[in-house]
Amino acid sequence: MFFEKLEYKSIFSEFIVKYLEEQKSIGHNMFYIKYILRDFDRFLIDNNIDNYNMFSKEITENWLIKKDTESYSTRKKRAVVIKLFLMYLSNYFENLHIIDSKLYYNGEKYIPYIFTETEIKKIFNEIHNQNTDTLNYSIFRIIINILYCCGTRITETILIKLNDIKINEKYIIIKNAKGNKERIVPINDFIVDLLNNFINNYCQNYELDDYIFKNTKTNKPITRVTILNYFHNICKEIEIYTKDEKLPRLHDLRHTYIVHCITKFEKEMKNINSYFAILSTMVGHENINNTMYYSRFTPERINIINIIEKNSNVVIPKFGDNYE
Repeated sequence: MFFEKLEYKSIFSEFIVKYLEEQKSIGHNMFYIKYILRDFDRFLIDNNIDNYNMFSKEITENWLIKKDTESYSTRKKRAVVIKLFLMYLSNYFENLHIIDSKLYYNGEKYIPYIFTETEIKKIFNEIHNQNTDTLNYSIFRIIINILYCCGTRITETILIKLNDIKINEKYIIIKNAKGNKERIVPINDFIVDLLNNFINNYCQNYELDDYIFKNTKTNKPITRVTILNYFHNICKEIEIYTKDEKLPRLHDLRHTYIVHCITKFEKEMKNINSYFAILSTMVGHENINNTMYYSRFTPERINIINIIEKNSNVVIPKFGDNYE
């Protein structure tokens, strides 16, 4: 939600406004994004960047120089926001340099919260035992199941359309994945039943190109914030908090899915490299290293780490390296 009207006056002002509207429509938290882009907008003006040909890699890098009063985590946020905005701009401008935001990840790294199997059971028991049949809560119930059972990202999940769901074939087509990629995600019988019931109860008048998880008044996807609020209420109710007493994020369900898949695979000990390749494709990672990263999340993973690194040329990334 926008708490005040901000003005953008640089050469990219029109693109900033359109980008913010797009991000808002898919449920991103706009509170800090709009201020970061306003800061970038003012920086362009202050440095007299008044035509597109003057914009360069050096301009972005200069803007990302750490401020004396700025924490590393705040600069990291700036780097992530501007990288995504530049990716958006690349649809309109050729040869636009996209920064590597990981270069600005100095300082303390975020360690994802991994739910225990007991916590996962408590979450789903609480969700399915709630006596409410509102449309939004029904959407929330299905989305949380998809996030954990399929390992999808929240932003790509809320953008699923009715014709992306293949009930008979038991898979979902993710068309709005990270990096504008597309992939197929298998779904189990439980998710099939949930989706089938939801479609029969709520989607009889939907067009095939409609978002399945939509606000029926606006026809836009339900927002990430709406799902997050429901999720945080559940976590508070069953008293699940991270080690620093914060509430878990929706994205932590995706992290947990990957770790729990690896945990299950450890017990089977089949072809390790093949399994990671399959899992990496299913969750939409850019490369297998991003998936192998999760093997370091608990001490119990040490054995499988040693086996992988002994029998392949790949070194599993440590905490603080890239994860998605």
